[in-house]
Amino acid sequence: MRAAAVCALALAIAGGCGRSKARTATQDAALPRMIDAAVAIAPDAAPERGGPDDPLAEKLRHCPVTVEGARTTIADVEGGVALTVIADGETAIAEIHRRAAHLVAFTADQAARKDHGGGDGGGFMRNCPVVTRDTRIVAEDVDGGSRLVVQPTTASALAELRAETRRRHDALVNP
Repeated sequence: MRAAAVCALALAIAGGCGRSKARTATQDAALPRMIDAAVAIAPDAAPERGGPDDPLAEKLRHCPVTVEGARTTIADVEGGVALTVIADGETAIAEIHRRAAHLVAFTADQAARKDHGGGDGGGFMRNCPVVTRDTRIVAEDVDGGSRLVVQPTTASALAELRAETRRRHDALVNP
């Protein structure tokens, strides 16, 4: 990661790939300081998952699994996969309920929302274990949280849904 940041910065300072534009003495003198700065902001260690510097924090803001203190169990159910997300404390439980309700509404409205957000992310939370692309989600409140049943919109995608759910969960738990 550090090497990539340093290389990208060096290329930018040098004028980019394939350019023959001469650098000035000021640019040459600034290069070591800029490389040091790039190294300082691109540490080798990954940020703590869920911490303030987690690059996935924005992408996971609607994911009930990422509520602080949440514990998740995953089970195959007929035609889908069930995630039970529970926590201790009223605030965490209320947040799990809120996020679960958001995902239910999100998947119910997929067909009408082709250009959601207009960004590059696709709007489908590709890191949350609750898979939202081409799925239907039903949520129910349980003691301490919510149980979400996720079913693919096509039966042939069931095995892939189950595998993707577990892969994403493992990636969050063991980054």
